[in-house]
Amino acid sequence: MINNNFINLKENFKGIMDELNSSLKIIDFEWMHPENWNIIDNEEIIIRLRIINEECQKIRDFLKEYLKFDDGLTYIFNTLFHEKVKELALDDFQRGEYLNAVRKVFIEINHQVKEKYKNRTGKELDGYKLMVEAFNPDNIDVLSLNSLSSESERNIQNGYRWFFAGSMLAIRNPSAHENITLNKKEAFHYLSLGSELFYTIDKL
Repeated sequence: MINNNFINLKENFKGIMDELNSSLKIIDFEWMHPENWNIIDNEEIIIRLRIINEECQKIRDFLKEYLKFDDGLTYIFNTLFHEKVKELALDDFQRGEYLNAVRKVFIEINHQVKEKYKNRTGKELDGYKLMVEAFNPDNIDVLSLNSLSSESERNIQNGYRWFFAGSMLAIRNPSAHENITLNKKEAFHYLSLGSELFYTIDKL
C-alpha cells in the first residue's frame, strides 16, 4: 500500500525531471561532444558541468527517498510502528543492519524508563532490575499503567512488567553484548514488541 508521502514524492520527481530537461536544453548537449571541447572556454565547461551535477544530485536525492518505499517498509514504519521505532531503526533496517536496528530501540526503551524512574525516586537502576522494580505494582513508586484498583488492572501492570523485564534479558542484553545475528523476520518481530513498549511508556 502506498501512502500520500509517496504520491508527493512522485510529484516532486516530476518537477525535478522538468528542471533537468530545461537545463539540458539550455546547456545544449551538442557542445559536450568531445570533438568540440577544444573550442569551448574552460570556465564555461565548468559552469555547465556544475548545472548538470546539481540536477543529477536532485535525482540521486529522489532515488534515496524512493527506495525507502521498497517492499512497503516505510508505510509499515509510518503507520503501524511507534514514531520512535521509525526514528531509531528504519534506516538500519533498510540497509539490512537488523541487529543494530533492534539494539537502538531497546537501548532507548531502557533509557526512557530509567529516566522516568530516576526522576520519580532518585534511584538509578538499569535493565532487568530496573524493569522489575519500576513496574512492580506493590512498589509505592511504581510507574503505573492504570489505577491498580482491581485485580485485572494489577494483572495488566504485572504483565507489562515482565514484558519490559523480559525484553531486557532476551533482546537488549544479547544485542548489546554478544555477537549474534538477526534475520529480517526476527528483527521485525522484535521491533513490533519495541513499538508496543514505546506506546506503553507514553502512558506513564
